[in-house]
Amino acid sequence: MFLRENDRQIEHRLRIASFTVSSLLAIMRRSCRYYLDGVSIITRLFLEKRHVILTFWHRNLVEILSFFLKIPVFTHGWLDLKTDVAREIPSFSYAGRIKVREDEMAMLPAFLSIPFSQVSAVMVSASQDGEIVSRLLEQFGFSVVRGSSGSHGLRAALGVIQYFRNRTGLPACVIMIADGSRGPACKLQKGIPFVARLTKSLIIPCSSASSPSLTVPSWDRMTVPMPFSRIGIVFGNPIETTTDNYDKLAYQTEFAINACCEKALRIVKG
Repeated sequence: MFLRENDRQIEHRLRIASFTVSSLLAIMRRSCRYYLDGVSIITRLFLEKRHVILTFWHRNLVEILSFFLKIPVFTHGWLDLKTDVAREIPSFSYAGRIKVREDEMAMLPAFLSIPFSQVSAVMVSASQDGEIVSRLLEQFGFSVVRGSSGSHGLRAALGVIQYFRNRTGLPACVIMIADGSRGPACKLQKGIPFVARLTKSLIIPCSSASSPSLTVPSWDRMTVPMPFSRIGIVFGNPIETTTDNYDKLAYQTEFAINACCEKALRIVKG
């Protein structure tokens, strides 16, 4: 009885979250402009069929995933979790709303053809709240690996290993939040270099910025773009994980994410 009631609560919260996130995405896709830096890095690694871990701070979650998430179809105003299929909304015009550096223009068509949701998984906390986030992401087209970049590190590592193993010979990406689901903010969790080294995957630092935007008064100071914002997303150079010095690898990753953040801020400020 308790489990059935709990399932109903999760289902209700999931429907509300799906509707809210989809509405926010629709507004952003119709009005915001995305300025991308580093698309040649991602495209090259995809063509080489490499396995990578994409990582960024929790505060940039909305800005970055707004670009990659597909928007589900709603039935009579509510998402049908069993039958609806995720798809892109036609109004998201790549030609008009995505800008890249001149030297990366030639790579843009290849970058936009990458089916990110089909080749990527997102690391999600093993908590009950993580269950809602997990099911929500699956509705938006992503695979999910349960665990955490901080706690449950072994479970996270095993999940990533299994995901990469299932995609042997194919490109694959696991998205891990650099400072985890609880922080401290902008401080790299040690689980990321551990998992990357164990799976022999590359770490791709990433960050974003938007203007104008709202800052949520939460532990991570999450930024939410306003309608008609400029959103800058920067992908840094891949970090090799051949060293066994996890502290050094953590420092390199944290430094690289912050460097991407500074570049993203310069992009949106023009």
